[in-house]
Amino acid sequence: MFNIPYIDNGNFKVLVFNKTKNIVTLDINSEIGLDNSTRPLGGLPDPMIETCFIDNNIFVNLFHTKTLCMYHFTYNFLSQKIMNEPVKTQLDHCTVNFPIGTFYDDEKDRVYCFFRQG
Repeated sequence: MFNIPYIDNGNFKVLVFNKTKNIVTLDINSEIGLDNSTRPLGGLPDPMIETCFIDNNIFVNLFHTKTLCMYHFTYNFLSQKIMNEPVKTQLDHCTVNFPIGTFYDDEKDRVYCFFRQG
C-alpha cells in the first residue's frame, strides 16, 4: 500500500493505492469543510500536507494558508471515513511553517511531525 498527499488547485487530497489499482482518493477539503484558497508558496515545492500509515489508517497533517491553521486527523481508507474529530491549531502569524515530514513509530505508537520552521 502507498499513499501520496497533494494539493490540486487549492484542494488537499490523498491518493491511496497498491501496485495494481487506486483504492481511494480522499478529498480533504470537502470532508472537513475547507475552502480551496491554499496555494503553494513561491520557491517552495512542498504541498503543505503530509501523511503516514498507521495500520489501516492514514494520519493526515496539513496547513491551510488563508486561515493560518494546522489540521490533523486519522482517516481509515478501508471504511473511507475520518476516525476522529480533526484537530485545528491556530498559528499566530507564520505563513511558511507547514509540515514537511510525518512518521509513525510503531514501537512507541506515536506519530512524529516535522515542520519547515520547527
